[in-house]
Amino acid sequence: MARQYYVTKYAYATHSQRLINYFIDGFIASVLFVLLCIIEIKLGSAFLFKWYRSMNLFEEFFFGNVPIVIYCLITELAFGTTLGKLISRCKIVDIYGEKPTKQSILARSVARLIPFEIFSFLTEYCRGWHDKLSHTYVVDIETFNEEVKEFNEEQLN
Repeated sequence: MARQYYVTKYAYATHSQRLINYFIDGFIASVLFVLLCIIEIKLGSAFLFKWYRSMNLFEEFFFGNVPIVIYCLITELAFGTTLGKLISRCKIVDIYGEKPTKQSILARSVARLIPFEIFSFLTEYCRGWHDKLSHTYVVDIETFNEEVKEFNEEQLN
């Protein structure tokens, strides 16, 4: 009887890779938000710009992540990854090493709105709450592929 592959902690993306993802994706989401505000102002409206500028510290704390959530949701649904993950050679998978469902991607995105979610990466294996709550894993592509290859070879013997 064939066994099922499960992602192991050895394939997880490193803290460095996750930090690279965070900064690159955050920068891209911010630039896209600024561009969207500029386009909106050029079209004669400034709703987004005024809304963002009118936030107090409390509102900014809770709604400041909206651009990154939207960016990650769109790119992960459309391409299965973000530019930050591509650059750091990571990808998102489910427990079996397969592409996550759309519901999992949506759950990942919504979970990014949890206050202090960034601190959930301070654990030994670098899985954030948005990973745990959506039952997804961000893995190093090279290590993951090697692990899957070894598993498949073991199944043949």
